[in-house]
Amino acid sequence: MIRRPPRSTLFPYTTLFRSKDMSGGFLLLAVCGLGDAVAYLSLIRALRRTFPGSAIRVVVASDAAGDLIQNCIHDIEILVFNRSKPLPLRKKLDLLLSLRTRRPAIVISAAAATSFRVPLLAFFSGARVRVGANVEKFSFLYNRLVQTDPGANVVEQYRQLLSGVGINMSVDELTPVLSPPICAKESASLLWKQAGLGSHKMVVGITSGADTILRGKWRPSLKRWNAEGYAEVVKWVNSELRCGVVIFGAAAERSIGEEIRARAESPLVNLCGKTTVGELQWMLKWCAGLVCNDTGTMHLAAALGTPVVSLFGPTNPTVFAPLRNYHRVVQGHAPCSPCFPNPTCDRAACLAMDAITAEEVIHTIAGMRSGW
Repeated sequence: MIRRPPRSTLFPYTTLFRSKDMSGGFLLLAVCGLGDAVAYLSLIRALRRTFPGSAIRVVVASDAAGDLIQNCIHDIEILVFNRSKPLPLRKKLDLLLSLRTRRPAIVISAAAATSFRVPLLAFFSGARVRVGANVEKFSFLYNRLVQTDPGANVVEQYRQLLSGVGINMSVDELTPVLSPPICAKESASLLWKQAGLGSHKMVVGITSGADTILRGKWRPSLKRWNAEGYAEVVKWVNSELRCGVVIFGAAAERSIGEEIRARAESPLVNLCGKTTVGELQWMLKWCAGLVCNDTGTMHLAAALGTPVVSLFGPTNPTVFAPLRNYHRVVQGHAPCSPCFPNPTCDRAACLAMDAITAEEVIHTIAGMRSGW
């Protein structure tokens, strides 16, 4: 059962937020990638509705996450703390100084339970009120702890965090919903046509990638399904559904797309590294469905209303899978899974992901066929 702070403990903070002490506004330490940013959008929107005159600043971990949030909510400030690039001490101190000079009234942390950088940023930001989850290892650096359930979906965890500033909403109200940015529609349409995708009655997308940022022993590449499996799915979609197939991903994943195409010996458009975040949203919107592992593109597609078949192994689908009932999860099983964020082996590939068969994925797609 989820334990919530009693209303009596929320009232003083709500009063503080509506007073002159809120002149510094909110500092949100999402420090998130693209997928987390999708879920985090709802939290930002809830704050904006409740405190329309307050400044909101968000620290994210990638340019893609910053672009996504900025395209959806214009009247906020984005600061990028790029965790994919090692930062010298001077750069870290510059970030901390820039946070302190903004004098936030309240900081909200959405750190992973094992994070130490985010709680330290919260502590040294100079904010009067520091809201964080009680399950964090360094939770003693916050002065406003919120009871959260680490086994709940991330959307529910963000809902629980909002109670720390007196906002009580349902999970349905916070489930992410996206609309592609109008400014990217024309370029997305041109790229779609140039790739030959406009000639198909229906197009299915796939995404096999994962970010490359090491976090201790955790390697995000463990979330990838094998190229052989994706190739079988591509071949089946082409022959049975008679759909076009396109693969999305970062530039570094283009070689994976080429390997899948070679193994499938079937038409596959490789757009890895060729789309902006805005263009990607339009293309996902135009896809009949998306087959992918647990990655940021999965969350984008789900928020855009595109049906998703997502493949899970080392991460827990209860926590990270999209919430809508028109999405499906194929979960690989192994004695050691889920292991995120502390893998118990040094394998280059995840046993649970390798346990997923192409037949399972194809059967799941076939079961959703009427929705596509």
